[in-house]
Amino acid sequence: MSKYNNLQVNYKFSQSALDALLFSAEMNYEHRSVGSRDFHHETGKPYYVTEGARVLVYHDNIAQGMEEFHQKRLEGYTLANIPDFTAGGFDGFSVIRPSIRFEMRKPDALIAEELKPIFARIEAEYRAELEAKHSVFIEALVEREIAREEQKEIDRLAAIEAEKVVVRGQRVAALKAELAKTHTIEDAPKPTKGKAK
Repeated sequence: MSKYNNLQVNYKFSQSALDALLFSAEMNYEHRSVGSRDFHHETGKPYYVTEGARVLVYHDNIAQGMEEFHQKRLEGYTLANIPDFTAGGFDGFSVIRPSIRFEMRKPDALIAEELKPIFARIEAEYRAELEAKHSVFIEALVEREIAREEQKEIDRLAAIEAEKVVVRGQRVAALKAELAKTHTIEDAPKPTKGKAK
């Protein structure tokens, strides 16, 4: 059985499949913080996140952190987690200066705007994948048709060879029968015996 006889290539657009991809991208975006460090799962190389619903805020001075918090609240940001107050480094006079680190969620309108190009990219990638699958399907169809035509030619040549064998056998049988009618073994010339000395 040929591998092309049962083609199973799904290249048709599915809105539910696209919606699932968009939802996954949105959830990924929603839980990521711009400026945080991550790593690529395939290459293992680290990188800094540039797309996310949260913004990482870090200051080695609590007053500066509170000022940025206030400014971002005025811009529509909301606190995404409880601020982390930690002991920072020395200020040069052996005095420990506390630092502050927290995340703020972007305003919904900004998130909606930032998701538009992400969604467009996801859809374009999905459609490109379908196009590639369609090309694979067409190639498989062509290969199947060529394989069928080649098999027909192989079968035709095999039938010709089989016919040749039959015809040859018939001709040999016919010639043997014809020769048997016109010549007998008695008619064949007899070998001459040499004279005795």
